[in-house]
Amino acid sequence: MEVQVVSLGTIKDDFVSSPLHAELRALKYGLEFLQAMNVIKVVVESDYLVAVQAINSLGGDLSDLGALISDIQGLVAAVGEVTVNFAPRQANMVAHHLASYSFDSNLRLEWFVNAPEFFGCPHVQL
Repeated sequence: MEVQVVSLGTIKDDFVSSPLHAELRALKYGLEFLQAMNVIKVVVESDYLVAVQAINSLGGDLSDLGALISDIQGLVAAVGEVTVNFAPRQANMVAHHLASYSFDSNLRLEWFVNAPEFFGCPHVQL
């Protein structure tokens, strides 16, 4: 199976309070990137079911992450035709590898042509 991706990126964020907060920040970063690239039709996948449910929720979120969730919902509406789906980690090992790499790195990195060598995944094509 060949995976086609427009780009990949990692960013180290030291100001997160929980794994949910980290996932929401990553989703927001990705949506901001899509908006800057003028991508208007996209399926966004996350292996964090609670994050996906919060973003797709129609009700307001009064938790400490409610403002971030609201920002993400606004980006989803602004970008265009965006679907946010849950996908088990096994279905997206590229994202898992990136998260692991980002955790150990202090760099902000983006790839637009070739997947990074540390993937060791010959089926990944950017």
